[in-house]
Amino acid sequence: MKRTEAKKKMQLESEPLTVLRIGYLSKQLKKACPKLDKLFSIFQ
Repeated sequence: MKRTEAKKKMQLESEPLTVLRIGYLSKQLKKACPKLDKLFSIFQ
């Protein structure tokens, strides 16, 4: 039980970081290729 709880806690703590990372990467992609901007607007 304790092991799974720790795993869940780690996932919850790391999730915002991955969200920020994805947001940063998408910004970099938008700068590199404006055509992808339309694709990203569909997802958001």
